[in-house]
Amino acid sequence: MANPEIEIKSITKASIKLDPIATFDRTKEGEFDKTVVFDVDSKKVGYKKPYISINGVRVDTKLISFELETNGFLPVCSFSFVMTDGIFLSAGYPKDGDIFSIYIRAVGDVYKPIRMDFNILSVGGSPINIIEDNSDGIDQTFSVLGECRIPGLYTQRTKAFRAKTSCETLLEVSQDLGLGFSTNDMGLTDNMTWICPNFSYYDFIMEVSQHSYKDDFSYYDVWVDVYYNLNFVNLGNQFSIRKMEAENIKALSTGRGGNLDDDSIIPGMELGFLEIPLIFSNRDENRGLSIFIEGYTLLSDSGQNANKSGYVSEIQYYDSEREENGGYGKYEIEAITTSDIGENTYLQKGRSTENLYKEEKRTIWAGSSKTGDSATTHINYNHAEVQNEINILDSMKFRLVIEFSRYLPFAYRGQVIPVEIYVKEQGKRKGNSGDGLQSNDGKPVLDKFLSGLYVISGYEAFYDDQERTIKQRFNLRKKTWVLNTSGNFPKYYPIDSGIGDV
Repeated sequence: MANPEIEIKSITKASIKLDPIATFDRTKEGEFDKTVVFDVDSKKVGYKKPYISINGVRVDTKLISFELETNGFLPVCSFSFVMTDGIFLSAGYPKDGDIFSIYIRAVGDVYKPIRMDFNILSVGGSPINIIEDNSDGIDQTFSVLGECRIPGLYTQRTKAFRAKTSCETLLEVSQDLGLGFSTNDMGLTDNMTWICPNFSYYDFIMEVSQHSYKDDFSYYDVWVDVYYNLNFVNLGNQFSIRKMEAENIKALSTGRGGNLDDDSIIPGMELGFLEIPLIFSNRDENRGLSIFIEGYTLLSDSGQNANKSGYVSEIQYYDSEREENGGYGKYEIEAITTSDIGENTYLQKGRSTENLYKEEKRTIWAGSSKTGDSATTHINYNHAEVQNEINILDSMKFRLVIEFSRYLPFAYRGQVIPVEIYVKEQGKRKGNSGDGLQSNDGKPVLDKFLSGLYVISGYEAFYDDQERTIKQRFNLRKKTWVLNTSGNFPKYYPIDSGIGDV
């Protein structure tokens, strides 16, 4: 990747032990036959359909739905299936503390597969009708919801992390939990003694992340990925990038196919990979490649987020060592914007024709602050909590959702991705996309508003029962939007490119 500040690097590897994933056959005497009938090295398992087992019983044979979701702190998985032989209900049904295991792989041996265990949160099932249905429960439907299993995550602990930054503290926490650790920023300036006062590590991780600080241009989020890495990411770095070279990846070159051995459109065609720039695009030239966008939409939570956090936060505090105003002080902060604001660029600061956003203030009482030798926290502890929250909410206002026809193992949460959305059909939208007047030559036009550099904020890998394959849906975010200027449709964009604090 061209810019090292946005590369999320692995610092340590996970050491969590996963349950053996295998399916056993029962003998007539009720004993287990020790022959493993599933092998994770098989190239036909976990590719078109996720492999799922509960208590040694494989439940994906008649899979109805499946979704692995990574938008929150922990990956969450849900699925539903039809019981084919009754064994699940009588022998494999999850008891207290049981888990389910999944295995997903991409075609070929280029990328690492997903292998995870989940704590079962709930199980639902359709009722058995003894009169109309098979009384043994065959063909009964079950639905299961699970959360990524990390032993000890919710155990309360008391521990001090002396003379460490927040990043160093979270690194040590990850080691205690058996997680790997990944970050794009180790150079924080929030050195202090971080205390976990009988908190669970889940709550403590949230507490440390909220108060992490480097400078006024950085803000941080934390999550666990599908490879059991605790990711601590400076989102300020990710969202500030305006130009970058696309990363090269190996993408399947034969398109969507039904053959499990070679995944080719034409039976017998050899499986092939191309090394191409990682650009999500709906260009016709990309058809047949895994990076081709098959569907997209733009969603907004802008109004709700603005109602919650406003646009300006006034922090009020008391410092006993402050002489003026009896020790009381206050100052204002706003969400961070990019420094190189160009013409026709829209910032998320309310209506572009007004400056009323400055009146949407939220007052926050930060309590007593000690800045001298008696201070027990770093000097920006309270400031960081407000700065991190207001910037995360600002970055979550708009979401471009894009969908692909297969699972993409080379894209990950927190990654900066170039996106190109083209308008292909002649009409009002095409005439008002891009720059200048568009001709009727039939060529696609780049939609400048929807295109640009995005940050992956999460994704869902899901099973398509109709096409019998695993697909993927990405949630992409950006904070700076370039407006289309072509056509005669009215456009409102900032005249003064200097609104907002940088």
